[in-house]
Amino acid sequence: MASVILFFLLVGVAFCGVIHNERTAQFEGKVWLGKWESTDRRFNYEAFATVLGHGHPGARDPHHKNFIKFWKEDDHFHLKVTVPEISYKMELEFTMGLQSKSTFNGTSFTYTFSEDGDILKSENFIPSRNLTIFDTYRVNGTEMEVHSKVGDIESTRWYKKDIQP
Repeated sequence: MASVILFFLLVGVAFCGVIHNERTAQFEGKVWLGKWESTDRRFNYEAFATVLGHGHPGARDPHHKNFIKFWKEDDHFHLKVTVPEISYKMELEFTMGLQSKSTFNGTSFTYTFSEDGDILKSENFIPSRNLTIFDTYRVNGTEMEVHSKVGDIESTRWYKKDIQP
C-alpha cells in the first residue's frame, strides 16, 4: 500500500503462495528485518485507506492491529503482512531493484523495492487505475515509521519491533 509493505496491506494483496522456511530465514543484517506490530499512532491513515478503496484492510477498520514481517533467504527478501482480526494474510518475495508482478482479484500490479542507506523503499503501480503508491520504511531504534504516498495524499503509521520474529 503501502512503504510497499503498507501498499500491499493497503490494496489488499492476498497471500501469494510464498512459503517461509524457518531454517533458512535470516532476520539480521538490515535494520528493517524482523517482525513489526502496528501501534495506535498514525497520521492520515484513514484518508489514505479511502483513496485505495474497499480492498484495503484499513478501509474496513483502521484500528485493527497489523503485523509486518521482513526476512531474507539466500539472495532475496520476503514480506509478510497479517491482520489477524480479519484473517488477512499476504506474502511477497522480492529482490532489491528488480520489478516484480502480481495479481489480486484480477487486478495486476507491479512493485519494486530499493534501499537508500538503512531506509527501505517501494514503488507500486496499478496500471488499471493508473495509480502509483510510494512507501518508505524508516527504522529508529525499536520503532519503524511507514510513510505512504499516493497522489497528494500522504499517510504515516508507526510500528514497534517484536523481539521474536
